[in-house]
Amino acid sequence: ALEQGSPLAEYDSPLISNNLLTNPGFENGLTGWTSNPAGSAASAGKETGYPAAYDGSSYFAAGSVQQGFAAQTVNLLTSGLTAGEIDGGGLNLVFGGRVISGNSFPPDEGQIEVTMLAANGTTVLGTSTIQAPNTTDRWALVGGTTALVSGTRFVQYTFTATEQSTESFDESFLDDAFVSTAPVGVATAQISLTSPVLYVNWADNIPHTITWNNFGDAGASNQSVNIVLYQETPLGSGLQSEPQVLETIASAIANTGSYTWIPTPETVPYGTYGLMVQVSLVNDPGVSDRSTEAFTVPENVSTYYVNDGSTANDQYTTAAGSNRADGRLPSEPLPDIDNVLRNYALTAGSVIYVDPGTYNEIDPFDVSGSLNYGLGIDQGFTVQGPTNGSPAILQPAIPGDQVNLIQLEDANFVTINDLTLTGAGRGLYVQDSASFSSTGVTVTDMADEGVRIDTGSSVTLLDNLTVTSSGLAGIYINGTVGTIGDADVTDSGLTVSTYQSGGNAGLASGLYVVGAVGSVSGTFADNVGWGVYLSDPGAVAVTDSTIFGNLDGLYVDGNSGTAVIGEQQSGLDVADG
Repeated sequence: ALEQGSPLAEYDSPLISNNLLTNPGFENGLTGWTSNPAGSAASAGKETGYPAAYDGSSYFAAGSVQQGFAAQTVNLLTSGLTAGEIDGGGLNLVFGGRVISGNSFPPDEGQIEVTMLAANGTTVLGTSTIQAPNTTDRWALVGGTTALVSGTRFVQYTFTATEQSTESFDESFLDDAFVSTAPVGVATAQISLTSPVLYVNWADNIPHTITWNNFGDAGASNQSVNIVLYQETPLGSGLQSEPQVLETIASAIANTGSYTWIPTPETVPYGTYGLMVQVSLVNDPGVSDRSTEAFTVPENVSTYYVNDGSTANDQYTTAAGSNRADGRLPSEPLPDIDNVLRNYALTAGSVIYVDPGTYNEIDPFDVSGSLNYGLGIDQGFTVQGPTNGSPAILQPAIPGDQVNLIQLEDANFVTINDLTLTGAGRGLYVQDSASFSSTGVTVTDMADEGVRIDTGSSVTLLDNLTVTSSGLAGIYINGTVGTIGDADVTDSGLTVSTYQSGGNAGLASGLYVVGAVGSVSGTFADNVGWGVYLSDPGAVAVTDSTIFGNLDGLYVDGNSGTAVIGEQQSGLDVADG
């Protein structure tokens, strides 16, 4: 709907009669195209993160490369045009396609370029290049028009995908490519802004890319543009706001279709709302386009706020969560933890406050301090749920989807407090992460472990965790642990037989730890395997605990230190032996 008014829209179909490209939607593999060796015609699910096609079932993917391409050369004289028509100066070349980027940050970049070649097939008479807006949530219509240069006999169409993150694959994709011609005057000068169009949060001191498409004479080599920042400004009581010029971002720059802008607090203060970008031709200011929705340069704070669609029982926020909020004020909460992580890079001292409500997770909250899984590179932060007695519940958007609701990979010093995690594969999954802590978290009805911490991770504190009805172990840890305090772990190993649990303690125990442990306390009851199983825990203290109703009670194996069992406050009650 955003692009229905684009002059390119009539060419946006693999069925148009005058598309000069062969196999434009890659439904016949790479027939008619040349590409980098790893390039292929791909489809949804071929690799993790690959999208559904825009049209049909296939599209071009560059594969496991830093930069890939797909190219096709069109012979104009064998495509229905005469030399007189080409050389008469009455035709524009119209080109483009649908481009989408994978869900990484920053997104991988796409570019479409046409090169006009003379009769010898090598002499370059002209080029036109369009940068994609690199949208991750929709196939953007990308393209432009340029004058068909006299003497052109071949047109080379090239899509280039360039990886920007550390993902395994170059994830800028092309579908429904097109090259055509139109009489001069049909595609008159026009600019179509492609980013920022809808609401975004663009922080100060970070590069942001402004992109636009040129049509008709707007893309001529002698054209330049001005880029101006506007702000919606109230005109008075009872009057509508009106955009007023806030600053000129760039003057008389080459009309390349993109510009990198770094806002600073000196020109755009933190917490500036109602912003809009306008791109216009210097020689014809009426040829312009402006942001459809206003955007924000958010506040410079380390606190972030999340709320569902209601303010009932809220503790931290004063408004319902919205994608049109910046998430940095109690009055501006975002609708999910994922939204915060996609918008901002969180570091030591950052806190996400989550109000009561039910949050349906389409993808896991998957965070790394070294690799970008689509939510940025983050570590050292705290997620703090409500403490007012009303829960913040995270669950899969698709009931029964066995995802890990919260997954940390090489994300150090992260703390997760006072959330309820239910109905997924695992509630918490921590890998290769140091100094993880969690307090007051409830994990229920997981298909696998309720909490799994492994791959060299270390835990500072697990306090007041409630884990119930897990398919495998309630809490599984292969790493070092400081304190496990006041735990309540019940009904673990529900998918494991008694015979299986007897042969593998890690499958169905309430608490299973391989590695050094400082102290353990809590209730461990009605688990299919052991209540508590500690392998080589060192100088551990197991006190103030009740262990009953399990296949076996407490096991300390291969210990290299002095284990203290019971007799701290209420001692130890083991009913299973």
